[in-house]
Amino acid sequence: YMDNNLLHSQNQGKHWYFCVFSCRSCKYSHDIFSPENKKVLKAHELSGLDENELRVLLLQNDPFLLPDTCQFYNRKDDICIQQIHCNKLHICRHFLQGECRFSLCKKSHDLLDGHSLRVLETGGIGGSIASNIQTIYDHRHEEFKKELKKGKTKEDDAFARASKNNKEDKSDEICVFYIWRYCKHKDKCKFVHYHLPYRWQIYNGVNWNDVSMMEEIEKAYCDPKNIRYSDAGLLNIDFQRMTCSSSSLRRLSTASSVSKPTLSFTTQWIWYWKNNQGQWVEYGEQVSPHPVPCWQMQESKIPFYFSLC
Repeated sequence: YMDNNLLHSQNQGKHWYFCVFSCRSCKYSHDIFSPENKKVLKAHELSGLDENELRVLLLQNDPFLLPDTCQFYNRKDDICIQQIHCNKLHICRHFLQGECRFSLCKKSHDLLDGHSLRVLETGGIGGSIASNIQTIYDHRHEEFKKELKKGKTKEDDAFARASKNNKEDKSDEICVFYIWRYCKHKDKCKFVHYHLPYRWQIYNGVNWNDVSMMEEIEKAYCDPKNIRYSDAGLLNIDFQRMTCSSSSLRRLSTASSVSKPTLSFTTQWIWYWKNNQGQWVEYGEQVSPHPVPCWQMQESKIPFYFSLC
């Protein structure tokens, strides 16, 4: 509607058109009951609903219309430095997507707590509407948990199809379902079954074998200042060349959290950049009064490094 006037003219009478944002000076309609929208409501037998009921209908079908969830609150450490002053929802983002897999989730699932309700009200969503939305999301969450127990989630179905089509195509990716201890494909799974989300191996010329001190190697690898790891002369690892002495070294891991955001135990990669003092700094964190703009980074050839969270 707001991006393509031609598309708007072609679809008149089929879709609901109005701006969902709180704009003071806006050329688009903010009227749910405009003549054009009334025709759409009547066509879908929704003309009997009032504005609040229509809002609930919209919000339950499109979480995008809710205020954003706080990305810092949804990280593993569960820390938002703004606390009560944060203008984003401190709610489990997987819950709002209807796909929270944790039976005892540490994140909030309550849209009616003090902070979340204040954020909703600031966004124009009152307590009564929020209460209705909470009921809908609670029901959706219960239905999703039932699907999990039956093993019929969308991820499982996609996984099963991929396994069927690629029986002989073994992947180097670690199976996240096995880490959860419920991979139903067992020996037929095309992914690697291992109890950790990472696995270090050395090639002996024939086979890949697990290395000792795996946790210590992973810890060293996660620190961007380390390019080598040595264990009393027994292991001499070069992370840049991915070698151990004269042998090839590899690191297996679970899928990226970007490609599979709804799953747990995925690998979250973090960008680091090296400042003028030789310190590795997580990209996005301001550590000096004069941070380097992102557009300058390529020009100044600041080296980047991947590390696992």
